[in-house]
Amino acid sequence: MYETRRLIEEHAATRICVEGIPVPEKMMELHHAMVECYEAKKEDLRAVDFYKHIFMDIGFHGAMVEAIGNPVLLEMYEAMQNRKIQVAYTALSMDPERIHTIIEEHTEIVEALSDRDVTRVVAALEQHLKPIDSIISRLPA
Repeated sequence: MYETRRLIEEHAATRICVEGIPVPEKMMELHHAMVECYEAKKEDLRAVDFYKHIFMDIGFHGAMVEAIGNPVLLEMYEAMQNRKIQVAYTALSMDPERIHTIIEEHTEIVEALSDRDVTRVVAALEQHLKPIDSIISRLPA
């Protein structure tokens, strides 16, 4: 899943940067909403509604893919979301502090897209979409 996400998301981010496609408003709005949720609960991240966070995250990344206007690629991307929900819920349940890292990485992605910096956004996505062995090992086959 991670490799497929990297392929699709890095392609979308590169096109946004190179072709001057506007950074999706939905992506920016969801990023700000995730930051607000994090700030409100950062003293006790177990109080965060993980599913709400996960669905905002899905929208954040999906908006980037949708922005390039390729319905086949978007359909392929959306087909992975059930697995992503499972992985994300496992990750947050094991380590709620991971939300802090996610917020930082999303900030870097948004800033790199806004700056049209392909190298930086690809590096940010590579970091953000790196598999975490301790989580992957806990998932059903």
